[in-house]
Amino acid sequence: MQPFWLDMTCDPGSWDAVFSRREDGSIQGAWAFRFGTKTGMRWIRLPILTPFTALWIDTPEALSPQKEMIFRHEVLADLERQLPSAQVFEIKLPWTMQDWLPLYWKGYREETRYTFRFPHAEVNAIYDGFSKSFQRNLRAAEREYTIEEGKVSDLYALMERVVELRDSHVAFSLSTLEKIVSVLQSKQQCKIYAARNTENVQAIVFTVWDEQTSYYLIGGRRRTDSRHGTNLLLWQAIQDAAQRGHAFDFEGSMIEGVNKFFQKFGAILTPYYYIYRYRGLAKVKNMV
Repeated sequence: MQPFWLDMTCDPGSWDAVFSRREDGSIQGAWAFRFGTKTGMRWIRLPILTPFTALWIDTPEALSPQKEMIFRHEVLADLERQLPSAQVFEIKLPWTMQDWLPLYWKGYREETRYTFRFPHAEVNAIYDGFSKSFQRNLRAAEREYTIEEGKVSDLYALMERVVELRDSHVAFSLSTLEKIVSVLQSKQQCKIYAARNTENVQAIVFTVWDEQTSYYLIGGRRRTDSRHGTNLLLWQAIQDAAQRGHAFDFEGSMIEGVNKFFQKFGAILTPYYYIYRYRGLAKVKNMV
């Protein structure tokens, strides 16, 4: 929701925000969005490296459940009315927002997605929840690797290796990632963890955080690493999150292999909603 983040992850002039206000003019809701045009069709989508849309509702305290629902619906409907018209609409709601009915009534649809979260990174309980084999893997990784501060160039290179295996490509440039890391480092809101053996960096993990939560945003590894290095780095990131008093979010994937990998840590499977709507020619083409 921070303007500096949107400035980094969107092209210049390609994001905006709408606001819902109380009678006294104070803000009770906000929705920041990225927009653009492709093949003559206007779209609203998430910025790069941004897992959830910046949608916020300031719900008053001490409301009954019914009044809270009515308030939430009114604010969300007010925000949606102010969004610019778009033929393609694709966003992901924050996992905290489980009620999207006003969008459904306007013709939007959803797919349920999942992430994995530790609501409170209590490291002793988390470690005790690991299987014995996973604990052994961590101990073996501690003997095999040293953890060091990672370089942006290594992060990008190893991430490229992973996406190439999926016959895909990285959706942003190295220079963009360098800018993002530089700004976040100046704000002390990120860390790159690298696992090095006697040869070179084998695995790398990039985490970012706000006031409440640390997120595993991106990472990569060499094919010679059997995920032990990534296991070790994520475990270190979870411990660091606990020291900050943060929850930890794996930014879970719907890819089966990645999903099974995250399951080993024992975090809580948490649903969130992918919201979409296609209109006009985009509806015919089902453009994605």
